[in-house]
Amino acid sequence: MDEIRAMLQYAAGVASPIRLQMRSPSGDISVHEIVGSSCLIGRSDDCDISIPDDTVAFRHVYLQAIGNRLAVVPLPSAAGVQCVGADFTGWFGVDHRMQICGYTLQLLDTHWATDGDLPSPTAFRPRDEQRPEYGLLPTVDLELLNTSARGRKWPINRVITLLGRDEACRITVVDDRISRAHAAFLLLPTGLWVLDLLARVGIKVGGQDCRCALLADSVELQIGPYKLAARYPQVEAAVAAQAQQLQYGTEFLTKQNKVLLVETYQETLIVSPSPNAVAVLFQDVYVESSRVTDLMTRKYKNLVIDLDVVGTAISPHVVEALASLCRNTNGTAVLSGGHPDLHSSIKNSTLKRVWKHYPNRIEAITALASPKS
Repeated sequence: MDEIRAMLQYAAGVASPIRLQMRSPSGDISVHEIVGSSCLIGRSDDCDISIPDDTVAFRHVYLQAIGNRLAVVPLPSAAGVQCVGADFTGWFGVDHRMQICGYTLQLLDTHWATDGDLPSPTAFRPRDEQRPEYGLLPTVDLELLNTSARGRKWPINRVITLLGRDEACRITVVDDRISRAHAAFLLLPTGLWVLDLLARVGIKVGGQDCRCALLADSVELQIGPYKLAARYPQVEAAVAAQAQQLQYGTEFLTKQNKVLLVETYQETLIVSPSPNAVAVLFQDVYVESSRVTDLMTRKYKNLVIDLDVVGTAISPHVVEALASLCRNTNGTAVLSGGHPDLHSSIKNSTLKRVWKHYPNRIEAITALASPKS
């Protein structure tokens, strides 16, 4: 599993793999374990679960885990999908059976919740209400950046929104270059994520091909010939407030930080992500990291990321912000301290792989002060 998919799994609050048993029409049984928060089932060899049957669509069903719930999202197909069992409301549980063209799938674990009180992610409207099971979801608009319809916006008012050529998709693009179900947008407290549904031409985020990505404010998403960007009104308001406060100076403003705590030692800036860095909105991280970057590039040579106070978990947004700070330092950036469980959770991240780590901040600062650093 790549770094971004691991970040998505963390952002979705998924603690365990998706384990499914599949029975073929002839009675053959296979067991599938998907590490991550999503699962594609279909005829394609690239699906997480491939069903070699011509009556099955290329990609037939999309499963998305959110916390301890697993949503079933049927994709456009001739045969459809049936979920039978106790009061199926869109959440797949151990008491349900999913039937696809004679194949039957069932979950092997009992921890998946299926209570009908929570609307499914394709039905829930986060702009109209909030539910603790989904967390505090940001307001996001998807804006078209090119073509004659440039400037058109789609308000994201579902937790899962499909984009594709088929009219069953909430965002329908009538263009043969777009697959019937091309991409899925997943709204989480960390922001809007996009997932490629094995479309013919895939997706690009920031000019790079990817299977999934977090759409930061104004970063370009390309789907076929169409260019889009996520717009977060909260970020625009926060940036405006930040600009209004610049008269006080960046060093003063960093003292207001709640997530990225700042200290200094001679020519070294020390940034300590706080325990608040576990459940944090991306716009708050954006504002605080902008303050730190400005202060660092103007006044300090080296950077120490001290991981001692954050605890055992950290938001993907904060990890991304810390890596960005390391990249932008004028001199040398290093890491220090941190709980073993924290290091295990970020072991595949750029932050952990690229920059050197010291047991504590004293050793880190001493190393930076030596002529070899």
